[in-house]
Amino acid sequence: MFKKIQRNIDQKFLLSLDDNIWVDKINEGKVFDLNEFKIVMSTLLNTFQENDLKIYTSYHIVRN
Repeated sequence: MFKKIQRNIDQKFLLSLDDNIWVDKINEGKVFDLNEFKIVMSTLLNTFQENDLKIYTSYHIVRN
């Protein structure tokens, strides 16, 4: 299972949590496996509310 994260306020997709980089296009956003996703979401929820973020899930390998 693979996931991408979108910020609802401006519809941008997370590229880098460490550098706080958000991009305009879904195909430019980082693909997270389930373990990475859990860590990233835990960190993001220190800043955002759960309803501030949209999660996209794919069961196929998605490459940037």
